[in-house]
Amino acid sequence: MNPITAIKRYLADNPGNEPMNTLGLTADGRIVRLAEQEEGQRAALSKEFERQLRALMPREIGRKIRQRMIKKTLGTDVQTLGGYLERLWRDRQIRNRLLELETEYATELVKLDKLTSTHITPSGNANTEGKNQPGEPLAEYIFINKFTQRHWTFIDNAKTGAVNPKDFYMSNVIARQFKLSFDTTEWLLELPEIIERDSITK
Repeated sequence: MNPITAIKRYLADNPGNEPMNTLGLTADGRIVRLAEQEEGQRAALSKEFERQLRALMPREIGRKIRQRMIKKTLGTDVQTLGGYLERLWRDRQIRNRLLELETEYATELVKLDKLTSTHITPSGNANTEGKNQPGEPLAEYIFINKFTQRHWTFIDNAKTGAVNPKDFYMSNVIARQFKLSFDTTEWLLELPEIIERDSITK
């Protein structure tokens, strides 16, 4: 049985607020309460349950990251089956929208990649920086922001010098930094409750 089908079937007959660590999955795909099973079987049921939940993580992400991502998700982000399904749904909606934006702004993203590079610092900031080729009038790009599950902070964002403002847009940078930040910190994609804007020019 497909894990999503099993989850939906279980939630149709049971409350969605049961702690995840009280549930297991049988070999035939049924979600069960561990307390109602024989003690010697509980570890295997729990392990199979987590394996199937991990399989539902975004397929675009490498297997090792998915393994760490589910540990974080189950340990600190959501503790209920209903909450887990909701988080997966939100992540998929956001990833689909990012794919649409990549198609819509393909030309701008090629230019962004040509002119800049993006990395995540040890402190969690997303830095996108670059300049144009030597011999041309100087154009510099610097975008420093931070993305967490609940809070986005736009710290320092500017294009300076002989830039073409239409080469790429701030929204292209944000989409890139946002996804890279979450994949690096191994969280499911989530939109913020707070967006803080500090320094943005041009």
